[in-house]
Amino acid sequence: MSILQKHYKQIFIYISIIITTALLFDISTIFASTANIGYCSTAPGVTGAWDGNEDSKFGIYQDGQWFLDMNGDGSWDSSDTTYENFGKGRTDAQAVAGDWDGDGTDEIGVYDKGMWFLDMDGNGSWDSNDDATYENFGVGRVNAQGVTGDWDGDGTTEVGIHQDGQWFLDMNSNGAWDNGVDTTYENFGVGRAKPCPIKEKKSPTHLGPNITIGLYAYTEDELKDNSFRIKSEKSFIIKNKAGAKIATIPANTTTKVKYLDDSNHTLHIYDSIPETFVSDEIVFELEDPTDTEMVFEIVRPEIRFSQYRGKIKLRYSNNNSVKRIWVINELPLEQYIWSMGEITGTGPMEYNKLMTTAYRTYGYWKILYSTKYATEGFKVNATPGNQLYHGYEWEQSYPRIREGAESTRGKIAEYDNDVALTPYSSWTDGHTRSFEEH
Repeated sequence: MSILQKHYKQIFIYISIIITTALLFDISTIFASTANIGYCSTAPGVTGAWDGNEDSKFGIYQDGQWFLDMNGDGSWDSSDTTYENFGKGRTDAQAVAGDWDGDGTDEIGVYDKGMWFLDMDGNGSWDSNDDATYENFGVGRVNAQGVTGDWDGDGTTEVGIHQDGQWFLDMNSNGAWDNGVDTTYENFGVGRAKPCPIKEKKSPTHLGPNITIGLYAYTEDELKDNSFRIKSEKSFIIKNKAGAKIATIPANTTTKVKYLDDSNHTLHIYDSIPETFVSDEIVFELEDPTDTEMVFEIVRPEIRFSQYRGKIKLRYSNNNSVKRIWVINELPLEQYIWSMGEITGTGPMEYNKLMTTAYRTYGYWKILYSTKYATEGFKVNATPGNQLYHGYEWEQSYPRIREGAESTRGKIAEYDNDVALTPYSSWTDGHTRSFEEH
């Protein structure tokens, strides 16, 4: 057996033990694009008395976009309402609705793993001064479903959660659990644990929830002195932090951005469009949202990898006085795996399958739970500190990684009904060292 074969065998056994000790679980049942029902649908339904009448009308929600049937005629027309950004970026959030302020009109909201965001003023956009956030009602209950209702009959809607027959209701409307005040029902629906039955047929093209990756960061001085440059072989659009479109950029046209050192954290966009100034964040994304083959090129000679699928963001952050402008890549989880830098995929295919499963599991855990880089605006960084990620050029150079990922699409390791955080190594010489030897 060669040294290389020995290493592959050792790694294969090691990760096999980890993943089979846990439970292989198919998260494509979470993000399959066909046959979902209930609140897990890719465009779930939501109902409410949007116009203040007693009769409820329906609507749909998808990644921050809301479409509400205001006149109740069951068809989309000019009198109906669209909200573009309430909940955007919270990939797994559940749409909810209720009369949060007791005025007789239902407003929208989202529930995301214990956090509630409620549109108190009914304008369909997030206003930190006017809208409400509940931080901990349901936190830690991974598969819980958010529910709403007027639990105390006072005309105002309160929140609650349901998980496998257990109900927790916020009776005093403060968005926090208070023993002795709030209500628990223990057994209504117990044993009926799966709220999202999925047919066996899954879409082969659906690529999972989006993950955000911090590629690298500029200091303020670096981006004042040198421009960030980006282009694509396809046309793309530029948006600001609020999601408003700034411009459409033709294919193969370079856009430049510099940082202006001021209190508004201003980013200066130029060359491809007339000089434009934007605060805090710029988003570069595909013009056609159905195009899964969009690739951006970041023109920066000193970086090894420069091409990335999905969206690119420039975002200012100030984390404990460490001020940086981050370059962030956002793309579907499966495409993220295709560019994993931990392996080259040139070894046995079973090894590739195992490694892509471990990589997917870690990425999905990060999507659900990671807050380490919340201030910076992403879930994982592209270094060995999290997982190596090299982008489109790596994917093209090592296509067997993608082959391994596609053959395990949606598979993660799960333990005790939760995502297992599986440590792994992409290389070993077979010797376990003590801390002193390290």
